[in-house]
Amino acid sequence: MIQEEIQGNFINLPEDEINLLLLAVHTHTYGHCNASLTVQTCWDADRLDLGRTGIHPDPHRLCTDHARQPEIMQWAYQRSLSHSFQEKDFD
Repeated sequence: MIQEEIQGNFINLPEDEINLLLLAVHTHTYGHCNASLTVQTCWDADRLDLGRTGIHPDPHRLCTDHARQPEIMQWAYQRSLSHSFQEKDFD
């Protein structure tokens, strides 16, 4: 979908950056942290936003030192709550 629908229509990235995005999307659920800093940052951003689903981020699953900082984790969790899923949104 990224290559066929998004690239060129919503974003225009060079091939090497598209490849990083594809790697980040394809492997983000596996909990790995062995990747480039760009990919690690994508994974951390997703994990720090778990408050929207009622889950507190686990610092052991974050890849970067910055994301593991307690004040960053707290800020991200509070921010994610304002974007949480609400059943009433679909009524």
